[in-house]
Amino acid sequence: MSSSMEGRSRRHEERTLRGASIPSSAPWSEASSAAAKGFLFCFILGALLSTAHGQIVTVLNFQPEGLPTRDTYALYRGNLSREYELHSLTLCFRFNFHYLHASATVIKLEDSVTGIDESLVGILWIDRIRTMLGGLRKFQPLKKEFRANRWHHVCFLYNDEEEWISSFVDGKFNYKDSLKIPGVASGDTVWLGQGAKVGVDETSFSGLLTQVNVWDYVLSEEEVVGMAKCDTDPQGNYVAWNIGWTLMNIVSYEEDLSTICQLEGTRISYQWFSTMSQDEAYYLCEALGGTLPEISDVAGAELYHAIAATTWPNEKGCKTKFWTGLTDIDVDGEWRHATSPHKQVNLFWAGGEPDGIFYQNCALIYPEGMRDVNCPVTFKCAVCEHKSSTAFSLRGTCETDKRHVYFTSHQPSLGEIQFRGYGGYYIIKEDGLWVWRERKGEAIIATLEPTQPDFPLGRRRWNLQRSMCSQEPGARVLLFSPCGIEDFTCDDAKCISLEKRCDLKYDCHDHSDEVDCHLIKFPAGYQYDLPPRQTSLTESVLPVVANITIKSITVDTMLMSMFVSYEFEMTWYDNRLKYLNFKKKTSLNILPYDQVREVWSPAVSFSNTEGGHSTVVDIKTAMFITRLANSTGRDLSVPAELEIYSGFENILSINRKYATLFTCDFNLILYPFDDQYCDMLLQLSSASTAYIRFNVPDSYVKFLGNPLLLEYEMSDPELHLGGDWEYSQLIVRVPLSRRFGYAVLNIYTPSFILLVISYVTLHFQPHIFDVRVMSVLTVLLVTATLFTQVSSSLPKTSYFKMVDIWLLFCIVMNFIIILLHAIVDYTYHVERSNITYWSKKTMTEVKPLPELKTLHDKRMAAYSEDEEPPTIPFDIRLKTMVMLSKAFVLMIFVVFSFCYWGYILF
Repeated sequence: MSSSMEGRSRRHEERTLRGASIPSSAPWSEASSAAAKGFLFCFILGALLSTAHGQIVTVLNFQPEGLPTRDTYALYRGNLSREYELHSLTLCFRFNFHYLHASATVIKLEDSVTGIDESLVGILWIDRIRTMLGGLRKFQPLKKEFRANRWHHVCFLYNDEEEWISSFVDGKFNYKDSLKIPGVASGDTVWLGQGAKVGVDETSFSGLLTQVNVWDYVLSEEEVVGMAKCDTDPQGNYVAWNIGWTLMNIVSYEEDLSTICQLEGTRISYQWFSTMSQDEAYYLCEALGGTLPEISDVAGAELYHAIAATTWPNEKGCKTKFWTGLTDIDVDGEWRHATSPHKQVNLFWAGGEPDGIFYQNCALIYPEGMRDVNCPVTFKCAVCEHKSSTAFSLRGTCETDKRHVYFTSHQPSLGEIQFRGYGGYYIIKEDGLWVWRERKGEAIIATLEPTQPDFPLGRRRWNLQRSMCSQEPGARVLLFSPCGIEDFTCDDAKCISLEKRCDLKYDCHDHSDEVDCHLIKFPAGYQYDLPPRQTSLTESVLPVVANITIKSITVDTMLMSMFVSYEFEMTWYDNRLKYLNFKKKTSLNILPYDQVREVWSPAVSFSNTEGGHSTVVDIKTAMFITRLANSTGRDLSVPAELEIYSGFENILSINRKYATLFTCDFNLILYPFDDQYCDMLLQLSSASTAYIRFNVPDSYVKFLGNPLLLEYEMSDPELHLGGDWEYSQLIVRVPLSRRFGYAVLNIYTPSFILLVISYVTLHFQPHIFDVRVMSVLTVLLVTATLFTQVSSSLPKTSYFKMVDIWLLFCIVMNFIIILLHAIVDYTYHVERSNITYWSKKTMTEVKPLPELKTLHDKRMAAYSEDEEPPTIPFDIRLKTMVMLSKAFVLMIFVVFSFCYWGYILF
């Protein structure tokens, strides 16, 4: 059967329900009139709220029953030339699908002479779109999936000169990629709704289609957005929608463009259910993606009763008294909606209501307003209010084709609800039992075990009639959810943000969001004692990043050791693992101890420790995962929104606090003006460098404590890779500069003062030898004692330290000063005896007796032959000796100081 656009006067038999769904196939066809009545009042209200209709467009309805066939199509009535070639082009169309087959072909340009039909093709899936241009196919993923029973607008733009193709979905930029087609788009026949020439077509289109236009140039973004928002309705200069179409087994009707473009969220619909408790009503409405109503004025109360009377004129039990979602069970008199913690105000109560104090904690809508009632013993009708269409998903079935996962809800009669799949499934209640069937052949896939409330929504047990997910027929838990892709579904079908799943606090009423919070999925044959590979290549080496956070350090020079309190963290990739229930906040991705023991982790030995310490994995160990990449998909075998993350793209870390005593190799030659370093030698002992190694460029070490230690001032620690070892070694070097203030104050200053005192004795009178010597000897004794004390507080080394040289110098200087005192004293006494002798010769001669004179002359002759009197006065020679002693000591000190301090400084 065929018809044309000239027959627009012929309306669809239900065209008065503008925007309503076309009646579907069994099992809904028998109740289509009741469903139509359910939506009739909503569209009447929409019409009354609109002062005038906008532009009228023609809508084509393909395969309302959803049966794939090649006999439903539309042919373009315009004249197209085979010789006319499309180089750059724009293809736009608006659609609303009923069902999805293997794919949905919207438009196809064919050359009737050559039979080439891939010159220009537009194809749809739930999560992607594809064009064929000049025989070249190009997929474009969608940022947001298509939904059934919802209008979508799509535009493809191809620029031949700049060689790119892009797409816009619902007026928003979707995707852009480079493309150069080998040929050009040309043809003389345009098909709508068919993708194959013969046979039952699983690529045909099932749904509503309008505004299909093609331009031979690239439209601007503003023009595309204007069409998507229904601000404009331009016609294509190559294919124009208004030219006309020859229809084959297709129903056409006219629709107001403003109705088609009505924003999602403004189309309110209702579903009605017979008597139940408020808890059941709340569960059901939330599970269906709606809410229980509440009213603020008399018009609101009258509205729901008018809708009920219009939708179900033959039903007497549900025309009055509907449940609201309000309760004051927590605080009497403070009414709150079950989905909101905020107190509700401006509520419309009937006269004298509420009057039940703490005995009546629920509210019903009466024609005259709301009344509070006793919750446990009250059973009334429920009306669920929907501001947008809900897409239900069936999870845990291992279905990879998304059209077999998504469902929509329909209500053929009061209290009855049915679910129709995007593809070939449906779920209905038959003889008191919920059944999941195939549309093709009516084969039963599974039946729901009896449960309360008696609805399939949420996490429920089903009895499989055939094998599924490698499981034989039998009981299996499946999830039937109204939640979006970013949500987690509780057992009772409540939707919460996926980020609230396994966040260590309850967000579901039934606490199911904190159940089965496993973070790791182990593959078959996983061995925790074998290290992973960075890639699948057998030659690859696994890099391990080491992060050390030093909290405190204590250095003992005497023991040549360093006691370090630190956090040691290692990070690596394990591409054998899959991560689940992953959070952006790393603190929520900590593995329990029982899983930590099952995961491979690097073992590190601390080489320069006494006793050979190494890393341990115990209850104090924290292992966590850091999310660096997006999910690779979902686990289709699990009845939950379980995102899977690759171990190849997300890092695994292990952290533990340690307190370790490391041995140091100090060079104390310059003590106490020395700069030292002490190393922490960390060696990977899990495997040799042929398999794993430290990744030093990405590693770090930081110190959080006070850099002013007891003996040293610490600089920023450094990381170095060890030498050519069989096992990879990481060197954490801690630079230390000795704080020499203590040594200067307690060693150098006293010893220098003592040396000065010793030097000052050279200025004492030469004749008080005992005082000078005793002073220097005292200084020498104190210096030797100081030397002994200093040596006992330092490690015993085979080499001299600078402090040893200084103290030895002080001792030697005291010894030299003692020698100089002795020399000066000797000179003093010798010269003094000479002075006595010559002074006697110059005295007044007393003549002795003759015989004594003779004896005296003989003796003097024996001693004074050839002697001459001294030519230099005594005092000058003595002063010269003392002055030379002072100069000699001072010269030695200056020369030594210049060499000593010059060596230290330079």
